[in-house]
Amino acid sequence: MKTETKGEKMNIIRIRKSNPIFIIRRLYAQRYRNGGYFGALWSSWLKTGMPREERARHLLVLLEVKAENATENGKRVLRERYRKVLKIEKAAMLN
Repeated sequence: MKTETKGEKMNIIRIRKSNPIFIIRRLYAQRYRNGGYFGALWSSWLKTGMPREERARHLLVLLEVKAENATENGKRVLRERYRKVLKIEKAAMLN
């Protein structure tokens, strides 16, 4: 899937739902570690029909990758997001 922003064409990584977590982490790290655009990922996951708990799992990995280069304030924000997503994942496991 491709997304256009600010006159640029941004490529979105295609990830199979069956990929193990370490492969997902490696793919995201290669693409998004240095501030690459990832705002359209959530909507692209929705369009592919990825379930909520699977989106949460991918988002956790993406937040971990972003935290590697974040400032202290940025890390605090990412930790809060991480906690919220973790709640979604735990709720999905209980159901």
